[in-house]
Amino acid sequence: MIPTGKHTRNSFGVTPTHSKFDRRCIFCEADSTEALYQSSTFNIDSRVRGCALQLHYTRLLAKLSAGDLLWQEAQYHAKFLVSLYNRAKQLNDDKKENEENVFHGIALAQWVAYLEESHSFAHENPVVFRLAELADLYIQRLQQLGVYVSWRVHSTC
Repeated sequence: MIPTGKHTRNSFGVTPTHSKFDRRCIFCEADSTEALYQSSTFNIDSRVRGCALQLHYTRLLAKLSAGDLLWQEAQYHAKFLVSLYNRAKQLNDDKKENEENVFHGIALAQWVAYLEESHSFAHENPVVFRLAELADLYIQRLQQLGVYVSWRVHSTC
């Protein structure tokens, strides 16, 4: 006997939580007459999951646990998707800025320790540093710590 068509089965016995006839946004859950977009790529699913994990959005994570957005045929308002991405980006930027502030503190403390050490070993002949040299030492240490520095002091003397 020859099969007459495609048959699919779902081993979990679960149906999508959002069908294409359900006009609810996965983010705001409101019935909407506004334009809803259909999830169409796995990239959206992985990025939304990453943002939800990073922001600790447990309600959204619970919805995502039912399966990927593509399988759920999830729909969304573009403004809520963009808002989610922007919040995650802002959190990353804040973390990076805090990390850089810590590295600046470390570099400054090590720079001061170096100056004090140089001063303590120079009993008879005082050590003289040019300001450009001190700035270069500080910048080099920041770069060793992985902080990008957009300016550089160049000595002309």
